[in-house]
Amino acid sequence: YGGMTLIRKELVIVIVLLFIGTCVISAIAQDTGNPLPTSRGDSLYVGGSGPGNYTKIQEAINDSHDGDTVFVYSGVYSERIFIPKAISLIGESKNTTVIDAINSDVGDLIFLKSDNITISGFTLRFNGDWGNPRVIISNINYHEGTKNITISDNILLADVSFPCIWLYRCDFCTITQNIFYLHNYSDGIALSWGTNCTITNNLINTVDIGNGTLGIVLSGISYSTISNNSIISNRLGCSLTYSKFDIISHNHFYRNNVAINIESSENNSVISNHIENAIYTPGRNPAVIGIRVMDNSMHNIIEKNFISHFMFGVFI
Repeated sequence: YGGMTLIRKELVIVIVLLFIGTCVISAIAQDTGNPLPTSRGDSLYVGGSGPGNYTKIQEAINDSHDGDTVFVYSGVYSERIFIPKAISLIGESKNTTVIDAINSDVGDLIFLKSDNITISGFTLRFNGDWGNPRVIISNINYHEGTKNITISDNILLADVSFPCIWLYRCDFCTITQNIFYLHNYSDGIALSWGTNCTITNNLINTVDIGNGTLGIVLSGISYSTISNNSIISNRLGCSLTYSKFDIISHNHFYRNNVAINIESSENNSVISNHIENAIYTPGRNPAVIGIRVMDNSMHNIIEKNFISHFMFGVFI
């Protein structure tokens, strides 16, 4: 009798477990039928020898969707690029994957019209008629602005009389580990009206000594960091206007007329920068200044900076 009771109890437990398992499987099947929305995350390939690879970068971008990656094999691509989607545009190598503007073409090399874009691994350059206004990477005519832009590990060659990178309303952008070679009054990086941006570990070098204009210029930028950059041979190495709560730290400024300029800005910190060997450009800026603070700039912290071979170390 006791054995029969034990068998009945075991049968009851098995039936209960089977019922619970059926319910769980049913619930899982229901979730599978209505999955949470996710990005595609597909990869599209340009160049190379793979079957079905694109020959033009823009054609791949046109066929992409948010979350996709457009991977570009080494080669020279003579085209202007328009990115209206949240994609990653990745080159095989910054030394061998080149996007080159069409000769005598006016406008931007790469124009951004979406949030969440990454551009990495390219040489980006203009070639041909340098008299026309051009920007290498820009969203400047897109009045809604763009967020979460990452520009990293590129070489930018410019002779454009405009900034290489010019972003407007650019919250949470990151510009890092790029090399800029500037000619004929070109600027490096210009950001306008944004917050929480990071500019770090870039080399901004004006090849024609004394003919650079602005290495980094921030206007209306807040809560952002400019650190560990090397900025060489510009009229202004780094300039803040109408900006607040930014940090400029651990940068190397070499052969600039004015290394750091703070104008109509407040609550910024300039800390532990290495500033040396000013260069005087006749007819452009008679003063050579390490750090200049002007025009109602208040509550800025300037400390632990090394300044050598300037007419004025700190000018307030």
